[in-house]
Amino acid sequence: MIKPVLIVTLLLGFMLTTAYGQDFEATKQAAEKGDPAAQVQLGTMYNSGEKDYGVPKNNAEAAKWYKLAAEKGYAQGQNDLGNMYREGEGVAKDHAEAAKWYKLAADQNHAGSLNHLGWYYYTGEGVAKNDAEAVRLYRLAVVQGHAHSQFNLAIMYENGAGVPQDSIMAFVWYSLAIAHNGAAESRDKIKATLSPEQLVKAEQIAARCLESKYKDCN
Repeated sequence: MIKPVLIVTLLLGFMLTTAYGQDFEATKQAAEKGDPAAQVQLGTMYNSGEKDYGVPKNNAEAAKWYKLAAEKGYAQGQNDLGNMYREGEGVAKDHAEAAKWYKLAADQNHAGSLNHLGWYYYTGEGVAKNDAEAVRLYRLAVVQGHAHSQFNLAIMYENGAGVPQDSIMAFVWYSLAIAHNGAAESRDKIKATLSPEQLVKAEQIAARCLESKYKDCN
């Protein structure tokens, strides 16, 4: 006859295994052995929590694992750690520290970090404001098909920040960033300011840019 205490223990073990799943345990074991990809995934599990992974949400634990991967030079870990510092999740909010980690990942051509760092240069948070540097970083990300960077590059052209103001190129990049929330509205707003000839030119540039996989976008 199984004692009540043992029954409770077995049930608890089953519940924990079901909640965490084999993926969590395998990921945790790999992370503890020093695999940076597993460390990032484990951090993501803790950062997302119950809804996505059945793991208790723990931002401090997420930041810890991201940092372990980041310190190994793993670009995704550096990007994700930068996100934690930017948002103040699991660590004290620190834009300069976020920019530091974004730069390390951006130096490895990580599209997300190129975009985040570009935004910091545009806003002047965490780094000295430099619109031209923001544009340079966005350009490195847009050729990777990064919609958020395409949207941000369109903003630069619309406002004449870091580049001469150019409504045609703003339309082009808003069109290419159509998957990004708000891009369609911004594109249509610019479209209303273009002449029929300008619109034809803009649409031709956008089509050529897409067909060339972002190699011919002028």
